Amino acid sequence: MLLAITADLRRMIINRLSETAGNLEDGRPTRRVDYRSITRTVLAMTVGSAFEGEWAYLQLARRSMPASYKGALDRWRGWFVHCDPQATFPRWVKTNRPGDAGPGGVYLGPLPDKHAAQRYIEMLQGAFDLCRHHNILVQAPNATACAYKEMGRCPAPCDGSVTLDSYRGQIREAAEFGSAHPRQWREKIERTMARAARDMDYETAERCRRMLDATEPSTQRKFAFVDRLENFRFLAGMPAEDPGYARLYVVRGGWIAPVVDVPLEAQRQDLGETAAMLTDRLNESAPDASEDAIENIGLVCHHLFRPHSDKRGGIFMRCADGISQPDLAGALRKLRRQESAEDAEAEIAESSLEG
Repeated sequence: MLLAITADLRRMIINRLSETAGNLEDGRPTRRVDYRSITRTVLAMTVGSAFEGEWAYLQLARRSMPASYKGALDRWRGWFVHCDPQATFPRWVKTNRPGDAGPGGVYLGPLPDKHAAQRYIEMLQGAFDLCRHHNILVQAPNATACAYKEMGRCPAPCDGSVTLDSYRGQIREAAEFGSAHPRQWREKIERTMARAARDMDYETAERCRRMLDATEPSTQRKFAFVDRLENFRFLAGMPAEDPGYARLYVVRGGWIAPVVDVPLEAQRQDLGETAAMLTDRLNESAPDASEDAIENIGLVCHHLFRPHSDKRGGIFMRCADGISQPDLAGALRKLRRQESAEDAEAEIAESSLEG
């Protein structure tokens, strides 16, 4: 009848089963269902974090409310941009359903929302001189080029100034950028620009400068997790029910698995076996584009981009190459800091009440 997540089970049950619960209109309760008259059993499970609660909710909802649960998932979406460099007329498009944009090509993400996805596409277009008007590109090589050709910001495959094969090379450059760490990529371009300037290759140096300017936003937090979809791999650390323990999950594509609880105070030298076990679990399953996988990706993205003010939200650490002892030790340090911040806030609140 009802599936819900709550931080206070007793209060929620009292509220739901109260005959007068809910807002009133003309002295009458607005709630359509009188749960008190039909409820015989309340089943509950405890969880250590909001992430675990919502993950459990999603799995239960799939089984118990298959016809209606999707309406509750609108806020759990992971956005990506997609392009197939081998397409006849390649273009970058945004999507929140990886796999639906096409069977091949490259998916880059995740991104927090459709607006960030659109801005990422615009950044790629500006940095790599890509076509902004697909309706003109599809007329290649017989189209009339737009103003970007005159500005020197597009090679104009639409009017045959360059071949579509050459243009696909620029698309691949953009995909390689999205697969690289932004700072490392920028350092590489800076070295290329310096070398071109020394060799008096001013055209190359100018293009590098424009690429650096155009990709400056890539260091912003909303683009912090961008990579190829096949590299959607994370170690997730969340508070466990037992104080002083962390629950560790591995995430790969749409596959989420809790693996082990470890003490927050565990030392780096004691984490070797745990790190190896997590790496093995991470490599057990490949990402897919099933309906359940897309929903799981959306849930992970919802927590990846949660506000910084959520100090008890746990941590997500990218682990494309596996999970090492230093990675695991670093994750536990971050969780300890979250615990310390929560304890400090509780002490301040208690002192305020006493005052």
